[in-house]
Amino acid sequence: MIPISLSTLITTSEKQTDKTAFIINGESFSYEVFYQKVNAIANELLAENKSQQKVIVATNNDLETYASIIAIWLTGNTYIPLNFEEPSNKLKNIIKTLKPDVLLTSKPTEQKFSSEIKVLNTRNLNNTTKTITLNKIKPENIAYTLFTSGTTGTPKGVPISYKNLNAFVDSFLSENYSISDEDVFLQMADLTFDMSIISFLIPLCIGAKIVTVNPEDIKYLATYQALEENDISVLITAPSTLQLLEPYYAEINLKQLKYTFVGAEAFYKSTAKEWLKCAPNSQIVNLYGPSEGGILASSHQWGNKNSSHNGIVSIGKPVKNINLHIVDSNGKTIENSTKGEIWISGEQVFDGYLNPLENEGKFDYLTINGVQEKCFKTGDLAFRDDNGHLFYCGRLDYQVKIQGQRVELAEIEHFASQHSTEFKPVALCYKDQFNSNKIALFVENRTDETLLSSTLKTNLPSYMIPSKIIKIEALPLNKNQKTDLNKLKSYL
Repeated sequence: MIPISLSTLITTSEKQTDKTAFIINGESFSYEVFYQKVNAIANELLAENKSQQKVIVATNNDLETYASIIAIWLTGNTYIPLNFEEPSNKLKNIIKTLKPDVLLTSKPTEQKFSSEIKVLNTRNLNNTTKTITLNKIKPENIAYTLFTSGTTGTPKGVPISYKNLNAFVDSFLSENYSISDEDVFLQMADLTFDMSIISFLIPLCIGAKIVTVNPEDIKYLATYQALEENDISVLITAPSTLQLLEPYYAEINLKQLKYTFVGAEAFYKSTAKEWLKCAPNSQIVNLYGPSEGGILASSHQWGNKNSSHNGIVSIGKPVKNINLHIVDSNGKTIENSTKGEIWISGEQVFDGYLNPLENEGKFDYLTINGVQEKCFKTGDLAFRDDNGHLFYCGRLDYQVKIQGQRVELAEIEHFASQHSTEFKPVALCYKDQFNSNKIALFVENRTDETLLSSTLKTNLPSYMIPSKIIKIEALPLNKNQKTDLNKLKSYL
């Protein structure tokens, strides 16, 4: 079979020709030129006469990198993005674990990590109109493998099959968003982060234009500049980036922005309200989905009258090809309005981690309408209201016990956010000298501690009051534009 997403790509490329596919570092590239580059790389991969090659792509901000990804998929191989700015020991461990067949790179510097891998410099290949013959791709074959960043420990390899990828594209397009080949998408996510796949694969499937952000620039400032200069109509980002733009909100006027898709972390109602002033014609859509669930599991179109929980916007309802279940600690589905863990099942859900030992405790079965469904246990907490909308309530591992009481750190952050304009406060648990759990709260520099303390004491029991309030200039972000919790922990 040829997955829908790939056959759609081929059809789109044939129709677009002179239309712009990418704007990278200010330079425009047509669909015709892009697919000439894709064909050149694909023919090199086919010349190996191997199936299911594991192909590392060095994630550079250039046409060759994006062409490499599509070439890998069109030839039925496995795409593995690696950012070679990461620590060398981490890269070597990943490469040792993967045992890849080929490294595709547009720069020579990455070759120092690849003494035992065939290296193909895609910058040196001549574009070609020679078409490729597509092989039949088995649904269970792996389309890509990402490594979750996590907050602790070694990253987990998440292999996503062609079946999973195909189901994701089908799910996204089935939401019937008003997007077309006239739209301009902003691709600002690190390619090792699965949100990037929405940002480049969806527009390629519909023949739209993609503007990329240089990862070497300050991400939120580069985003601001790109939004202003390129008539971006579709933005896909993490809430942290919108929060970092808040000092510029008075200057931002994005009347052309049609959609703001937000995902990857909790999205606060206060941020949504302020962003809508900057982009008054934009529909704001909150997306939810772990990497293990094929990027997108649920979505919710936000409006001023929409409800929220602890100031966090609803994550909505499951998309096509996904089932979401709220489950108690005994593995039983629970009623509406009762909090539990999100378990997901369906065609987008992966079969298991690269290292089978990491699957322990992550899967279980539920009997739904007389049929057993294999479910991935996300570790995310939520409840469902009577209208079927889901509300994210934090993570199981984001709950701590203080003085024997179960504490949700998100609740502390909710009340502290009433005194924040630059970024949302972050609460963390730490151990004191007696090995007891304590709470630290990170807030912006100009926070009035007296007013903050008064608000917390009014709304929270004494055991939930932070032992430390730490003022910082800005929240540190990791490469996926999420709050870098490890960096914050280093302040304790």
